[in-house]
Amino acid sequence: MSFFSKCLSRSMVFALSCFLATAQANENPNLADQKNAVINRDPAIQGQCSRFDKFNFPASDKPSVAQEKGLKNCEAERFYYGIETKIDYVKARYCAYSTQSQEKSPNYGVLMMLYANGQGIARNYKIAKKAACDTDAAVMETVGRMQHLANMESGKEWANPKIDICDDITSGFMQGYCAKIQSGLADQTRAQQFASLTSNWNIKERAAFQKLKKQAEAFITARSDLEVDLSGTSRCAEVLEEAETQKEDLLKSLQDFEAGNLPAFSNDGYTKLDRELNRVYLQLKQTKDPEFDTVKMKDIQRTQQAWLTETIG
Repeated sequence: MSFFSKCLSRSMVFALSCFLATAQANENPNLADQKNAVINRDPAIQGQCSRFDKFNFPASDKPSVAQEKGLKNCEAERFYYGIETKIDYVKARYCAYSTQSQEKSPNYGVLMMLYANGQGIARNYKIAKKAACDTDAAVMETVGRMQHLANMESGKEWANPKIDICDDITSGFMQGYCAKIQSGLADQTRAQQFASLTSNWNIKERAAFQKLKKQAEAFITARSDLEVDLSGTSRCAEVLEEAETQKEDLLKSLQDFEAGNLPAFSNDGYTKLDRELNRVYLQLKQTKDPEFDTVKMKDIQRTQQAWLTETIG
C-alpha cells in the first residue's frame, strides 16, 4: 500500500469523506492533469498563469525510457521528503514526471518545489511557476504560491529561499495532505526513539513490547478513525492529528517508565476510575446519536473494544 494511500484507507467512512473533499475542492496536487488544470483555472489566476502555458517542461529533465520502467507506482513525495527512504531529489523529479507513478500523471507540486528550490537541478523560476499553475489547487493557494515564487525570484525572501507545497495552503484537503507528510516524518523519528529506548532489553522484553505496540496501534487506529468527527473539510488533518497525539502519548509513557517515573495508583483509585468510565459509557449508550456528527455510539463501542484488547490483552 502506498504511503499517501494510507490516509485514505483505514476506514471506509474516512476514505469516502476524504474522496468527497477532493472532489469538491479539486485540489489534490497528486492528481493534477496539465490539460484539465489549464481548462479549469479560475479567472483570478488565469491572467498570471496563461503566459506560462507556452513553455514546455525541459525534456532533458525527464526520465529516460529505461528509467521510466523502474518508476512504476513510485511516489515523488517519499523521495522528496525522505519518507520510508532517503531523500533523493533526482528520483523525486523523475517520479514527479513519470506516468508510471502512483498518480499516473505528473506531480506538479513536487516539480514546483524542485525547480524553485534548486534541489537536484538548477533553479528555474519560470518552470516552477508553470508547475505551480498546473497544480490542481484552490485558487488562493495558487495565488499564494505565485506571490511566494515572485518574492523568491526578486530577492525579497531570505538568502537561499525555499518554498514548500504546504506553505501557502488554504483548504481543508491540503491540511490533510500536509498533515500526512508530517505524520510520516514523525513516525520515522518515533521508530528511532523506540529502538533506542529498547536497545538494551532482552528478547522476551522486546517481544512483549512489540505485542503491546501492535495492540496500541489497533486502538490508535480505532480512536482516530472512529471517534473524530468527519463532517468538516479538515477531517483528514484532524484524524491524523488525533493519531499523532496518541502515538506521542505512547512514546512519552515509555520514556517516563524507562526514567523510573512509574504511575502511582491504588486499587481504590482504579476502581473509582473504572466506575466513572462505565457511568459515562452507559450515559452515552442512552443518548441519541447526533444527527450531523459522524461519530455514533457503534463507533465508540468499537473503539472501547480495541481499548479493552489493549489493556487486557
